[in-house]
Amino acid sequence: MTTLDDDRIALVCGPPLPTAGDLLAAMSGDVPDDHPAVQILRAGFLLATVDDWVLPDRVATDQGDLGSEVLWHVGVFDICDLVRADLIDRINRVAARGDIGPAVDKLARAWWEYRRTTRYCDSAMDSLLHQKATTTLTQARAHYTRLHRTAQATIGLSQRRHPDGTQ
Repeated sequence: MTTLDDDRIALVCGPPLPTAGDLLAAMSGDVPDDHPAVQILRAGFLLATVDDWVLPDRVATDQGDLGSEVLWHVGVFDICDLVRADLIDRINRVAARGDIGPAVDKLARAWWEYRRTTRYCDSAMDSLLHQKATTTLTQARAHYTRLHRTAQATIGLSQRRHPDGTQ
């Protein structure tokens, strides 16, 4: 039985996707340049840290309007939303699937909240918020893992097909 070559599989199913563990490591800053899904890992890192590096109030007009106020005046209410949308779109294009970018963003947001609540867990209310963040992170990871497994299964099916599309 003849199998499809790697280039044809990539066209049919998209490139390899990182695991949830790879993504969480990237969100913590570990983004290996030689990973086959490095572009998705880089975008995941940026999604997980966007609130830390997009700081429009570091600039101001001569009249004293901060960057966030200027953005608001031109109709941009949260610059991070625009950055996230672009990164999600880039992930979807690299993955050749429309559901991977939103899942990576969901995991990144959950990871960011988990990290935030881990740092400030001093009271009972903080503990409840941390428990909620832990649950949300677990659910986001499980969702992405299901998508990853589906993608891997699709690649496996494609590899078993003849070049003419028959099994």
